[in-house]
Amino acid sequence: MALVSALIPTYNRAEFVTGAVETVLNQTYDDVEAVVVDDGSTDGTRDALARYADDDRVRVHSNDENRGIAYSFNRAADLADGEFYCILGDDDRWHPEKVERQVERMRERSDEYGVVYTAGIITADGRVARRYTPTRRGDIYPDILAGFDLHPHSGHMLRREAFEAVDGFDTDFPRGSTGRCASGSPESTPSTTSTNRWSSGPDTATTSRPNPNR
Repeated sequence: MALVSALIPTYNRAEFVTGAVETVLNQTYDDVEAVVVDDGSTDGTRDALARYADDDRVRVHSNDENRGIAYSFNRAADLADGEFYCILGDDDRWHPEKVERQVERMRERSDEYGVVYTAGIITADGRVARRYTPTRRGDIYPDILAGFDLHPHSGHMLRREAFEAVDGFDTDFPRGSTGRCASGSPESTPSTTSTNRWSSGPDTATTSRPNPNR
């Protein structure tokens, strides 16, 4: 069974981040790990994550200063051992079968397929606002170039070698990595297996320090 690593950057999200970790640990697919990078949080995030100190399925790293979400994703990938990487926002949640279904989809496809994705949207209080079932299948790279968006990122599973082939996230262009991995061919999962949270407050992507060279 292939190890799957969930990459979870977080910043000042003590209220939500343990829920993201739990959604990984509650997968029907057993061979998973959660790799959390705390990007210099100043609230109770580090204390909230301390409960996993004795759980070998969870790895927590704290940046020495706030470095930004792209750096934190790359740091999580450096620490991960998985054959596949799953991106997970610190306030997002997965269907319990998300990883299992996406690994099956990856196994059904040749190595030229670099990304499997799916998505849905929940509100801040956990209510499902939208269920999204992708309709595009096969080689959708031309659609991506034409503007088709693969967001939200929490629905993505990537082959490790696809991530490494593009040197991870470009810290000067934090949203660029997954689209570049998609040049290895993306594939949709025909069901909603992840949910992205909508809320009015700040999130890790916008409150982590942006790269000063952008």
